[in-house]
Amino acid sequence: MKVRKEGVGVFIRKMESLTTCAETCRSNFDSVENQIFDCHGFSIIGTDLEKRCEFYDESADEIPLHTLTNTNMESKSTYFEKQCMAIPSHCTNGAFSFELQKDRILFVSPIESIIVDDRKRCLNFCLSNPNCHSVNFNQHNGYAFLVV
Repeated sequence: MKVRKEGVGVFIRKMESLTTCAETCRSNFDSVENQIFDCHGFSIIGTDLEKRCEFYDESADEIPLHTLTNTNMESKSTYFEKQCMAIPSHCTNGAFSFELQKDRILFVSPIESIIVDDRKRCLNFCLSNPNCHSVNFNQHNGYAFLVV
């Protein structure tokens, strides 16, 4: 599912790749203006030839996400939310550790399950298990299912 943020970010920069955008957000540092900023997430905007990153601060937490449909796909924007988690070293070489697929489920037998308070705890539970490659999280009852 592709989503985008409404509103305007703190700043927009032309970037070479998704990884460069993610590293800028992780470091909370704008190398162009040579200043620290509080990054809560970013959007990738544009095509492979003209890719830009729009960075959001804490005010973006109040801005709703909108699912992109065929009528608004021309905006070509994908939002990445910053989550602070205990990422194992073998997972740090990518731009992101998880891709959220809302209202989807993997129909496989779980290797383990637990009840947690929120999605972040579910993701951390997966990260703490070396056999976990994906999770199913039910936001209504708190069940987290680890799958291979």
